[in-house]
Amino acid sequence: RSRIISVFEKGGKFLFTMKQDKFISDFAVITSEEFISSSVSESLKEYGTGHELEEYDISLLRIADSNGNNVRKFGYARIYDESSFIARGNKFLLHVDKNENIFVTFERQNRIEKYSPDGELLLSVNRELAFEEDLKKQLNSATVFSSGIYADSKDRIWILGRESQTNVEEGKKGREIFEIYNADGILLTKVPFDMVVWSAEFIYNDRIFFVDTYLNMIVYEYKIVEK
Repeated sequence: RSRIISVFEKGGKFLFTMKQDKFISDFAVITSEEFISSSVSESLKEYGTGHELEEYDISLLRIADSNGNNVRKFGYARIYDESSFIARGNKFLLHVDKNENIFVTFERQNRIEKYSPDGELLLSVNRELAFEEDLKKQLNSATVFSSGIYADSKDRIWILGRESQTNVEEGKKGREIFEIYNADGILLTKVPFDMVVWSAEFIYNDRIFFVDTYLNMIVYEYKIVEK
């Protein structure tokens, strides 16, 4: 984790760095003039240790300009009775599509959200999970509801979710599954996914790419087949 974002030109030449006032857990470029970052996990870390919630900025997303200055913020964190879970329970992943819309999915929540570049909430969906939400189990760091969100060229939303959870005590690894939604957030289908190790993935046109930097330096390319 860092408060620093380094900016390079296309050829790799270093241009400048931008320092944020909070740690950054995820960020993406929106345009050449703006980028989006998340920091709610850090801003809520001490909540429940004698501090009042009003002391904290619980917005999820912050837009900064090319000089690193914050220009707007939006989205909201879910507040749990178990205060120690608030930061971890609001950790999320984001994706920016070709129209600069911002998609958000949460590692330990079932909600999907879509925002305009100006921060207007365009879509909010509560995913139906294959298992029961159990806060006690969610306190276990191995519990994950989703680990990626993407929008394809037909404006469908892809969630890399879980068909089953990892059970550390029994030594069972959870199974990943792609959930595919239309632009209105209606579930279209689910596609089981059996890859074991990868460190990054993304969708471009009708292709899905997975990058493995753990065991090997390999890029896997899959074609999205319409049926």
